[in-house]
Amino acid sequence: LFSYNKINYLMLMMEDPTVHFHIVPRYDKEVFFSSKVFKDPGYPNAPNLGYINNCTMKDFMNIIKAISNS
Repeated sequence: LFSYNKINYLMLMMEDPTVHFHIVPRYDKEVFFSSKVFKDPGYPNAPNLGYINNCTMKDFMNIIKAISNS
């Protein structure tokens, strides 16, 4: 739906005692969706897990709806 450039698979186990994976789509350009700009400032290096794209609950719901309808 958002035409990612790469995907990173991260296996992290810091505070959570359960081994789990994070699947992180990566983007070389800004992505525009629902009047918002989403950035991936760490690309093409490791994901910058400290960077947060600010979203409201309405933004999250719009993303979920778009993914469900694709």
